[in-house]
This record gives sequence, structure tokens and C-alpha cells, in this order.
Amino acid sequence: MRIEDDELRGIFEAEGSESLEKLEQGLLALEANPADKELIESVFRVAHSLKGSAGMLGVNSIEALAHQFEDILDDARRGRSPLTSAVADQLYKALDSMRALLNEALTGKPSEVDLRELLKSLKTPPLTAAPATVTEAPPWVETAPPPARESTQTIRVETYRLDSLLEKVGDLVVTTARAGLRQAEVENLRELLEQWRREMRMRASAHPADALRMLQFSEGLERLARSLEDDHARLAGITEQLRDEIQEVRLLPLTGMFNLFPRLVRDLAQQEGKDVRLHLEGGETTADRRLLESLKDPLMHLVRNAVDHGIEAPARRQATGKPAQASIWLRASRQAAMLQLELSDDGGGIDLDAIARRALELQLRSADQLARATPSELSALIFAPGFSTRNQVSDLSGRGTGLDAVRNSVEALNGTVELDSKPGQGTTFRLRLPLTVSTTSVIVCRDSGHLYAIPLASVDRTVDVDSSAVLPVEGRANLDLEGSAVPLTSLALLLGGTSHPAAAACVILREQDRRCGFVTSQLLGVMELVVKPLDESALVLGASILPEGSICLLLNPGELLRRSRDPAYALPMHHHSGVSHAKRILLAEDSPTTRNFERKILEAAGYSVHMTRDGQEAWERLQHETFDAVVSDIDMPHLSGLDLTRRMRALGRTSQVPVILVTSLNSDADRQAGLEAGASAYLNKSAIDSGALIRCLERLL
Repeated sequence: MRIEDDELRGIFEAEGSESLEKLEQGLLALEANPADKELIESVFRVAHSLKGSAGMLGVNSIEALAHQFEDILDDARRGRSPLTSAVADQLYKALDSMRALLNEALTGKPSEVDLRELLKSLKTPPLTAAPATVTEAPPWVETAPPPARESTQTIRVETYRLDSLLEKVGDLVVTTARAGLRQAEVENLRELLEQWRREMRMRASAHPADALRMLQFSEGLERLARSLEDDHARLAGITEQLRDEIQEVRLLPLTGMFNLFPRLVRDLAQQEGKDVRLHLEGGETTADRRLLESLKDPLMHLVRNAVDHGIEAPARRQATGKPAQASIWLRASRQAAMLQLELSDDGGGIDLDAIARRALELQLRSADQLARATPSELSALIFAPGFSTRNQVSDLSGRGTGLDAVRNSVEALNGTVELDSKPGQGTTFRLRLPLTVSTTSVIVCRDSGHLYAIPLASVDRTVDVDSSAVLPVEGRANLDLEGSAVPLTSLALLLGGTSHPAAAACVILREQDRRCGFVTSQLLGVMELVVKPLDESALVLGASILPEGSICLLLNPGELLRRSRDPAYALPMHHHSGVSHAKRILLAEDSPTTRNFERKILEAAGYSVHMTRDGQEAWERLQHETFDAVVSDIDMPHLSGLDLTRRMRALGRTSQVPVILVTSLNSDADRQAGLEAGASAYLNKSAIDSGALIRCLERLL
């Protein structure tokens, strides 16, 4: 039967799902502590509450199963019948059936549950007890009565409404950026008008009425520019706050997803005849709901892989001096705007010889390539499509689709997968993903007249390639980066172009311990984009519209790295002479007028100028890009020039970058504060057009 009332159906969907999850977590905890009377009582109350709700709505099938659930727990708490592993197996079967019956009550689709036969089996105690597999009880298992119904201070909102709101906020982010471009256009008009006024003052024949109209127009434009700047700042602040608040509403703890795995590990371990203990850490960590939904399948693949491939049989473990009971750890943590998930086991580690033999059989690599491959390169082969070291297909292994699916799923979320394995000690899979999937932080580059974006999470750094740092290695250009040779790949050729880029900005991507540089014509900087997914494509994940209206394609960094191994895309040694030698200057200034004035002075001197609106934006770019010098104001919102300088001096890769503070603060105390913060030079704004800034840069560089 189907519940006809829409409101009651929605309420029972939420309550029934929550109750079934609590029953499952309670059973897992009871298997580890079957004599815990308080825990039995808590699980009993959940079953009793579910029985009452189902009966009230006429869902008699769930009511009958919950009642039988109650009877078995009542026998356990009164000491009449112990909760053995075999009894737990019966209750798990009842739980699975109740989930199917709940779906039937919500959708009307028949569940095909044989209720009469199931109730009969629950009333008949098992004759033999299956050997127990101890699984850790998750630390968040409820031992208190179920929470009361929602108060009037909360409302239930369909998730698709939040998704729609978040998409609209993403469009608002782009609109705000466009408003910033309009502000820059007004700034250009102000500069043009000022030039006309200077020309009119120089013309003796200029009519006084024309001068008056010019003055009135100038004052009106000045007022418009100030209002536009204020409105843009207010719009940007509201947009950012609205986006953060909606994203916060959508954030859910990983507890709900983590609760899927204790039962899975228990069942898989019993099936494989292994003794496995699951440790869960960081369940309170929050992430976007859509991200969590997308991570369920990849994590299930990894858990299955750990139980089947990673964990040895108990006898073999004991023979090597390990305890018979194996351990799997699933950990979650937040690192800035990234979610990190680690799945580790204390099994036998990855058999590199077996991987090499199988890779040779599948013709994934030649014998010579395998002989020269590093351990991490060999380990990475397990992510290849169709790869499996098992020759026979079982319910768990042999199909070769698991780890390939993991990699593809994580890369589709703009994340990365890293693998670390030690022979005889175990294996760790490390997943790093953005906390939200609504917007994506990217580095945007231009090549062959087209715009491309690469997720910032995969970028190691960006550099300008100097010909003196390019080395020949096996016939292709490599970049000498901190003593390591990084192969250079032509992004233009890889994306279907017919020639190499005219300039040589370079984006360094990392995969395990391997790095590769992708040479491109121009880097436009770091942006936050709303990405719309495209049809299935290995190389292109989606597309976005930049603030000025241009279409930008989001590239798959994992696929870029895989294709970079092809010599056809390598940057030849003879081409590196075409690289750009313009020094990169990062300019941090909150005043649009001053910012553009300084930009013109620097560009006229031949520098490549990259502008930011405050110290915080400059600091974020310094995390991922390389600059030859920084020119910064002192008084700025979010992060002052002094604090920016202190942070740069504390970070190894920016500690030696020259910093010039350009400010209107000109007292001895101000100058001393700047130098104590670590500034290389301190200039007054009134002197920047006299050549002092350029002379200072030439001296420092």
C-alpha cells in the first residue's frame, strides 16, 4: 500500500529512515556489547516508536516486523534469549525488509517481501550460531530516546529547493563579477575624461562654457563612480554572505554516510571468513550534501577493496606476527576549503610484482617501461580501466571496475586520489575534494584563442618558464624546479591545436610523486566559477561563462596528467626559446584609481602586472602562483599590507620575494613598521610617478 496523504508521507519518510538507521547502528553496537542493558533498552525504544508510527498510518507490514523486533529485544533484556551473531543476522534481514517496505509505502511499488515467511523465521530462534565478526560500534550511536518531533522553530525544506537557491546564488556571483567589470570601465572613462580636461586646459581657444560643461560632467561621473564602487562592494558582501549561509544550510555531517560502513564491513568480513574491526574518525566533519551523495559509491568500492584485497586471512596474519583481527580506518577532516578522506588498512600492502605482471599481460606498459617505473607509478596502474590482479570473478573482485570508478567519480567532483602503500604494513587511499560542488576555484588560462580552467585543488603551482631553467631530458624539455626535472607538455597540442604557445606560462600539476608542467600562452589568474556539466568527456568536465561573457571549459586534471605521458604532446627543446621573460608583479591596492595608475606605470616599464583588490586576495594568489615581486598598499580591507608582508616572510616559498610598500603614510614610525614587517622598500604614493617605483624594482630584481 502507499500512504496517500502527501504531508504524512513526507513525515514518515524522514522518521522511518532515521529509525531504521538507528536500529542498524544499535545492532552493530550490541554485537560488540550484547550484555549492555542500557543499549538494548535504547534500541527497544526506537523499534517501539517505529511500530507506533507505522500502525497509525496503516503500514501494517512494518508494524508487524517492528513488533517482532521488539519481542526479540525484550527476550534479550530479560535474559531469556541472548543476542548471538545468528540472531543479529535475522534482525539485519528484517531491517533490510523494512527498508523495502518503507519504499513500498512511499512509492506504491511492490517490495516483493514475503512477510509471512519472514515473520515465521523471526519467531524461530536459529539452531546454530555463526561465528561473530567484531565490528567497532560507531561512537555516535544513539543511546538516548529518539529526539522529539520538530519544534515550530524549524521547517522541513525539500533539498531541490536549496539546490535551486544555490544555483541562483552561483549566477549572482558571476553577476557581481560583471558589475566589477562595469566599475573598471567607469574607471577608464574617468581617466579618459581627465586626459581631455588636461588637453582643454592646454588649448588657449577653449570656450569657458565648454570647460564648465566638462567640469559638471566630470563631477557627475565622479559621483557615479563612487556610488558604483559602494554598490558593488555592498553587492559583493551580500552575495558572499548569502552564498556562505545557503552552503552552511546544505552542509551535513559525514556521520550519516559513515553509518553505512560498519554493517558493510561486518557482512563482507563474514563472507570472506576474515576478522575485521572498523575505526571511524571525524564523523562530525561537514560537507555539501550533493558531495556526500556522490562519495558513497567510491567509498564503498574502497571498503570492498580493503576487505577483499588488502586484509589477509586470519591464519596468514598470525603467521606474519600480526593479530588475527585486522583493522580498517576511515578518517575525515577539513583542510581550509577542502575535504580530506582517508581509508587505511593494516593488510599486506600492494604487490607491485603482481601489478607489473598483470600490466604486461594487459599491454598497459611495455617491459622496459615497467622496469623503469617507480613504485608509485606501478601502484597508480590499479586505477587503469579494466585492471584487476584477480583471474577469477567473484561477488567482490575480478571485474576490474572498482578503482577506475573511484578515480573517475572523484575527478568528476574536481578532486584527487592519492595512494600510499607499504609492503606488509597496509595501504592508504587519500581523497581530497572541494567542500562544495556549487562553485569551483580554478586557474584560468588562454590558449589558441580559447579559455580553459583547471581546478585549483589539483594545481601545485604556476611559474613563468625561464629558458635558463629548461633542461633536455630524453629529447623533451624539462623544467628545473627546486632541483627536480619536471617534464613540460604543450597544452595547445594536447587540446587539439596545431602549434605550440607563443609565450610560456606554466601550470604545474601533481599526481602522487610525479609532477608535470603544462605550458600555455597566458594565465588569467584564479577565479571562482559556476560550472555546468557537459556530456560524457574524459578531458572536459564542464563549462562556465566568465564575467565578461566568454565561455570557459573546465579541464580534468587527472586526464591531463595521463595524456601528458604521450610524447606527441611534449614540448620540444628547440621551442623553449619562445618563452616570456617579463617579470611578474603582483599589485595589491584597494583604490581602483591608484591600482590602474600603478599598473600603467609598471606595464610601460615592461612588467607583467597582476592586480588584486586587497591583501587577502593577494595572499590567496601567492598560494598557487609565482611572482617576482609584490607591490602593495598598507591600509586595505580584509588583510593589510603589513600583515601580507609578515605572512609572506613566514612562508618558505615567498620568504625571499621582494615586497615594496607604496602608501600615503609617511611618518618615521610608519616607515619603521613597514621595514620591521619585512618590506624590501617603502615608497610614498606621491613619488610613484617620478620613476622611483621602477628604479626600486630594478634595484631589487
